[in-house]
Amino acid sequence: MQKLIESSVCFDSVISDISASNGKSPNSLFMHRMYSVFEYNNEYYLANLAIEESYATDRDDKFRDTFNKLYSFRDIKITPMKPGFHTRFSEQTVRSGASIGVTEISIPDLYKLVKTYDHKFSFKFLT
Repeated sequence: MQKLIESSVCFDSVISDISASNGKSPNSLFMHRMYSVFEYNNEYYLANLAIEESYATDRDDKFRDTFNKLYSFRDIKITPMKPGFHTRFSEQTVRSGASIGVTEISIPDLYKLVKTYDHKFSFKFLT
């Protein structure tokens, strides 16, 4: 899990809507979507990780400073990828065990995979 998180790239961050009762912390600031590719038993998967960023408060529920941020792992979605997807990309596999490895690919190649396999993903420019 640690290698997966370390190799993930954040492609989406949204401001948290804490007014909705959706299980977020009351101090939630942002929800981040991070993506990575890993191999398990010779098959490749796209991992979509949801990370919540919150702020820490003092007893009076005030911001102490901007360095007191907390990150919580909220969700992971694993999507199997079609066999042979990796032949299109230059890849380098980092093995973390006998049957599990984190695959390092370029950010543009990872972006293409995210657009292909995560149908809910849509990149929006801030204006």
